[in-house]
Amino acid sequence: MGAVVQITGDSKAKFALEVGQGVTLGRSLDVEVSIDDLRVSRRHAQLALGDRGLFVSDLQSANVTFLNGRRIMKALVRPGDRLQIGNANLTVGVEYHGLNVLDREYRCDTCGRAISLSTFADGDVIEVGDKFICPQCRERQKTPAFSVVELGIVQRLFDEGFEILEKLSISGLVPIFKAKKTSLDQIVAIKALPLSTHVSQKKIARFLQEAKAEARLRHANIVQIFDVRQTKDLLYIVMELIEGQTLHEEIERAGRMATNAALLVGYQVAKALAHAHGKKIVHRDVKPQNIMMSPDGNAKLIDFGLAKNLWEASGQNITAEGETLGTIGYMAPEQVRTAKKADHRADIYGLGATLYHCLGGRAPFTGKSDMEILTSIARADPPPLERLAGVPINVVALVGRMMHKRPEDRFQTPNEVLQAIEKVVAEMLEVDNVSGNVEFLLKLRDDQIDLQKTWRVANQRARQSAVLGSFRDRELVEFLQMIEFNSKTGVVEISGKDSRGKLHVNAGRIVAAECFPQSLMKGLSAEHAPIHRAERAVSVLLQIRNGDFEFTPRFDIPAQECDLRISKVLLDALKARDEAR
Repeated sequence: MGAVVQITGDSKAKFALEVGQGVTLGRSLDVEVSIDDLRVSRRHAQLALGDRGLFVSDLQSANVTFLNGRRIMKALVRPGDRLQIGNANLTVGVEYHGLNVLDREYRCDTCGRAISLSTFADGDVIEVGDKFICPQCRERQKTPAFSVVELGIVQRLFDEGFEILEKLSISGLVPIFKAKKTSLDQIVAIKALPLSTHVSQKKIARFLQEAKAEARLRHANIVQIFDVRQTKDLLYIVMELIEGQTLHEEIERAGRMATNAALLVGYQVAKALAHAHGKKIVHRDVKPQNIMMSPDGNAKLIDFGLAKNLWEASGQNITAEGETLGTIGYMAPEQVRTAKKADHRADIYGLGATLYHCLGGRAPFTGKSDMEILTSIARADPPPLERLAGVPINVVALVGRMMHKRPEDRFQTPNEVLQAIEKVVAEMLEVDNVSGNVEFLLKLRDDQIDLQKTWRVANQRARQSAVLGSFRDRELVEFLQMIEFNSKTGVVEISGKDSRGKLHVNAGRIVAAECFPQSLMKGLSAEHAPIHRAERAVSVLLQIRNGDFEFTPRFDIPAQECDLRISKVLLDALKARDEAR
């Protein structure tokens, strides 16, 4: 039993597969189907034959995988389906032998509804062992039906000018809705608390505290509060809608994260905590479930329902002496004893426990009961990360210090955490300083590229690709600033919609440049004269806002045509952009 698979389009291949076999598609020369495209990851996607047919799976690529125009993680491929990997458009032909894939019938184990091959191909069917759940039942299981109380909330919010589109989740027994503000046609999230007689004053106080805490915080890595409103029988918060999933869901879906992806989350959440610390606010419930991951890969801290405002600590408190607040498994030891005295160092512990979960694929402490877990937090150490997941030793040390039992032995402020992560990234890349470029560097991830292997050029004179990827807006500017700061020597190739070319850099200064029209194929560049050289070529290339780049360390620098300080030409390019608006 098997199939013959034929790929046509921007790349061509033909191969036979038996059930259980597969091939990998990517930019690397070591994969079965190699695609020469900068937007394709080294190991981008896999085609594998299973009992139900040919499946395509994204291998956590940097630029994702699309099937028939739809982003997928794993989906069934039908004969003639269109697969997009980076800029490469492929058509997949499948001829089955001994498998009745196209005629087989599947049924939902919940409702009995027939599931078609096309529904499987859309990737919306849940598979549990040999049972299947259709998309309709999947949605009903993921989001419970509206209760009578929630239907009343929906009506009251409609009277307030909001059309409820769906229920997103239930957070602490408080429903969260996706809604449209009808007057502005704006999509928002609403957290609503009905003010019935059985709702305690402490719950109302915590709800208002969350709103007040988040409303004071304006930061790119913290969910934004738009408004807080109260009616006779309803209290609700209108907030930014994050289209994505929680960090916990991402870990559950993909398993443990790559080191650089985990560090990016840690760095962005530490920035959010530093901002909150500056406003004297302690979150007290930092965990993967309270971190949203946006579609562009950025982390946003949510749910300040347990936040503590240190400005008001001497006034009315709603946390009793000895009361424990937070989520078991991520609470600091002092928070287990009493949440009343927990400060921002408890948030640092929670972030360390979150990073441990990202890197190890499991929470740091597990047990058969809450008491067993709480005892472990107070007395035991979690399994060593380097043994659990092979994490670099400097990252292990970073997480270990964040999770120290004694608050005074941890990093004392979120800014110290930021500096420690910057030092770790600099060590991994073997550069002197990465301040201001950490997020950019960590986003330059490829599913099989370890940061320890990038930007490491030493005195090697052989051609070696150090860094490559895509850029938007100011990202190319940040990358070139890093080249200047670290006095790199080599070639920066830049490709945009209309133009492409090269910047030749010697010890961090541009000494030559050429620019070609994008219509000229890359391999023909050596046979045609550039349309611009030197300063003019630099000016044209730096006006490209979106495109691809690749830095290659080289020491055979061409004859000097110019001598330009990168920071100066970048400043001129940014001024030209502003004037063109």
